[in-house]
Amino acid sequence: MRKYLPVILLLSLIILLFGACAENNNSAGSGGSEASEDSVRIDVDLASFSASMVSAAYTDIMTAPEQYIGKVIRAKGMYDPFYFDETGRYHHFITIEGPPGCCPHSLEFIRSDEHAYPDDYPLEGTMIEITGIFNVIEEAGYEIPYLAIDDIIIK
Repeated sequence: MRKYLPVILLLSLIILLFGACAENNNSAGSGGSEASEDSVRIDVDLASFSASMVSAAYTDIMTAPEQYIGKVIRAKGMYDPFYFDETGRYHHFITIEGPPGCCPHSLEFIRSDEHAYPDDYPLEGTMIEITGIFNVIEEAGYEIPYLAIDDIIIK
């Protein structure tokens, strides 16, 4: 019986993880959900995922960005601007908390119309929520994944 204990524990862990994933997918929107305010279909709702699910989804997005191009993603996190010398402009990020003891995840966003920094942006460190269409651009020799957004909601 003792030699089967590691196998039983491993199977139990797998069942627990897949059960949690299915629960989150049904309620959170990895397969899509409707936003009540404006009826926008959300393909990936990072704002409603647990920290562990955010890490898994973020890793998938960053390692296979071509699978997410054109998908609507919602995220909630901290606003973080960054001046990039090579482009000579500010880049705007949402930083989403990961699981305890793990690194946070950042995703760049670009607003759809002209906005001046810092006047038209929240203060650095402000909690925000954004919803946008995922895409990838090439800039300064880098492929940069980003969300094309219309609005920033202050949380």
